[in-house]
Amino acid sequence: WSRRWFVLNEKTGKLGYTKKQEERNFRGTITLEECTIEEIPEDEVEKSKSSKDKKPNGPDSKGPGLVFKITCKVPYKTVLKAHNAIVLKAESVVDKNEWINKLQKVIQARGGQVGSVSMRQSLSEGSLDKM
Repeated sequence: WSRRWFVLNEKTGKLGYTKKQEERNFRGTITLEECTIEEIPEDEVEKSKSSKDKKPNGPDSKGPGLVFKITCKVPYKTVLKAHNAIVLKAESVVDKNEWINKLQKVIQARGGQVGSVSMRQSLSEGSLDKM
């Protein structure tokens, strides 16, 4: 895992990130109204990593997961740079739940839907950005 710092702008519906806490310019931003938030099991993430990258998460690595994923509702569209999904790991279950709740609230407030969206629905929800 690589540590990143995220800033949620509830007014614009964007999630920005930096590599260092003291950085003032975002390395990238995610437009949340185009995204879905989904909790995923931590072992699903570990399967995709090689064995040398695996690190235990505690004495028995069991219990509630800390991982969630941000994906784009539109098939084949990227969420951030060249990534079609961003997987995040919170430091605690409380932090994870707080982040997921805030992100979902922003998505709903901006007209998006929470959870998986079928292709038919996502294609019929097209809208133009207004500046």
